[in-house]
Amino acid sequence: MTMSRLISTAIALVLALLPSLASAENSSAIVHETARPIKSGDGRVASFWWLPQEYWEQVARELAIPAEEQEKVRVAFRDYLLVAALESKLDAAQKPTYASIAEIVDRAAFYRNGKKLEVLREVNPEVARLTASLVYLLRASLSGLGEGLRVLPLANVDSKGNPILAGAAPGELRLEYRFDDSGPVHPVMWRAPFTAIAGTTKCPKGGEELEASWAYCPWHGVKLGERP
Repeated sequence: MTMSRLISTAIALVLALLPSLASAENSSAIVHETARPIKSGDGRVASFWWLPQEYWEQVARELAIPAEEQEKVRVAFRDYLLVAALESKLDAAQKPTYASIAEIVDRAAFYRNGKKLEVLREVNPEVARLTASLVYLLRASLSGLGEGLRVLPLANVDSKGNPILAGAAPGELRLEYRFDDSGPVHPVMWRAPFTAIAGTTKCPKGGEELEASWAYCPWHGVKLGERP
């Protein structure tokens, strides 16, 4: 088995073990829905997760951190978009090596609702402190690959200080990633709301349960939120 296939299989197995969206309203369901894996032609594999505000609040509840700490998560994390990233490759000894946060930042271009964003160098100290502990669940779910997980902070406030994107409201985050300066762009897209957060919607004509971010029923062509 090639190095590329080995590491691709490892990430695929991790994702397959996570609960399905329909069966669990928990942090694992959000991770499953927001996972975006990509791979290069030389054996490198990368995965990205947009972990919205609701994810961090859910993790805080699952870890049963003190109420005052949960309130800090609710308030402080609204100012940021946090994207977890992992780029890895197996070396000659079949051990994974990981891209640094600086390397990943250099290769990534983020766009929030079409507007380009820069990865922040500094964040609220409370956010940095809490992220380091709350990311434990995602890191643990990745088993041995978890040590290569990086968290990239992006700004998420408008001119009035209000949050722009959330997992339960319409909006989009786009990533363009290059493994090398001269390599092809790998586009990655997240469209909210996420079903794991907002729940399913229903076709007003046929009653089928549909993903929260869908604008139209794919079977009836009916615009969701409007009567046929």
